[in-house]
Amino acid sequence: MRQRFFVIAAVAVGFLLCLAAQPAVSADVPATPTVSYADFSAIDAGLAANGVKARLYRVDYTTRPDSGQYGGTIFARNVGNKQLGSHWVPNDPRRFGSRDIYYAIDGTELAANGAPSEDGVIDAIDQAMGTWNGVACSTIPIVKADDYGLDLGYVQYLLGYGGLPGWVADISHAGWLPATFFDEVAPGGSEYIIGVTYTFVWVTATGQCTDVDRNAKCDVAFREIYYNNYFLWSLDGPAWNDLEIDVETIVLHETGHGLSQGHFGKMFVDASDKLPPYSVSHLHFSPRAVMNAVYWDTQRSLLGSDVAGHCSIWGAWPLK
Repeated sequence: MRQRFFVIAAVAVGFLLCLAAQPAVSADVPATPTVSYADFSAIDAGLAANGVKARLYRVDYTTRPDSGQYGGTIFARNVGNKQLGSHWVPNDPRRFGSRDIYYAIDGTELAANGAPSEDGVIDAIDQAMGTWNGVACSTIPIVKADDYGLDLGYVQYLLGYGGLPGWVADISHAGWLPATFFDEVAPGGSEYIIGVTYTFVWVTATGQCTDVDRNAKCDVAFREIYYNNYFLWSLDGPAWNDLEIDVETIVLHETGHGLSQGHFGKMFVDASDKLPPYSVSHLHFSPRAVMNAVYWDTQRSLLGSDVAGHCSIWGAWPLK
């Protein structure tokens, strides 16, 4: 399989936070999601220095609810409420001219804390990719690319955590990184961010994102997914009250971002649980979905809202 290198351009993060399921819980818990902005210019400068015509656009992350922090989206560029969506362009010559979506798994950073084997981690990632690929309405082939045994990850390369200045697939599962890497996403992120997806978009010479297919969305160049090795991970489908985090569930969620889905649904807290950090037993989701911004328990199957979102994005993907 030939090597495919892509470029970076986008990051976004927005908070999905809670509201009481019955009476109001606390004024500290917003009723609606918010979108934030952060300065990731150092990443963009690194891309520009390497001649890459892509820039970071957004960062999406998911969290543990008992941390009192909630997953969200951070935009790398502050343009007010004029943020555009972002999506892959079929047969994009900048993306080796294919309608397939390729994914690769880092060959060096798969020692998830607590998981019994790296082979098991690979199987969990492949299973999650297969779940998205199996949605009936979708016409995209999601194809596994060779990792060439490389330490994948352009973001981690630019931030000094290994990696390499390039990419071999559209979506890179760039591995399990030390907790401090996630402090680069948000203050204290090492203690509450479980997984994060970086979106990079193609840009013009003046730094504006391109939209060659004129769908009012920025053209995605590549995406990278990272997992936080601060937490304990499991391959056994842990229950909601276990400390471990299920590998396949988080991969399924982050891959949803890789396939252009955002967070959705609201999280509610029982009136009996007044202040963060909230007990997981008091949380409720409406609707319950893989793409909720907060990890609750093992969820390896897509639910109705996940499928509907995927079909709305990918249902018209061309057959050739």
